[in-house]
Amino acid sequence: MWKIFKGAEIAEFAVRIEQNGYTFYDKAAAHIQNPAARELLDFLKEEELKHEKLFRDLMGTLTPANLRETYEGEYEEYLKALVDNHVFGAVGSAEKALSRLADEIDVINTAIGFEKDTILFFRELLDLVSEKDRQVVEQLIEEEKSHLRKLAIIKGELCR
Repeated sequence: MWKIFKGAEIAEFAVRIEQNGYTFYDKAAAHIQNPAARELLDFLKEEELKHEKLFRDLMGTLTPANLRETYEGEYEEYLKALVDNHVFGAVGSAEKALSRLADEIDVINTAIGFEKDTILFFRELLDLVSEKDRQVVEQLIEEEKSHLRKLAIIKGELCR
């Protein structure tokens, strides 16, 4: 069975992830003493705002994708599971994560998990967007990979 998945639905998922990432990075800075780590979180917070805007802009231009499903709603369930199990996929998940942080390493590990989950989600988007929109998603994946590398460097410095 083929299902047409609307691009706007996909963009809405991505916007939610970016908003929760912004909230996390904004509030997590209070848990950080290291100046370089705090600066990185501030940078990442601003990146989440840029990414949210990109997805909002894409909402009107994403084209529907025809997907082969073994049952009605299969792919939608898969994407929803990806989002809901994303570190910051659910509403209020950033605040919940913040309440469990014990130290700077916890903050950085949570941020690393967020970036990894986001890369996975964005890779799934590649199959659902037009060639034109694909370039934007690929650019976002490269930015998320860059964020992951920066977080890994900071974690290494904090663990010394």
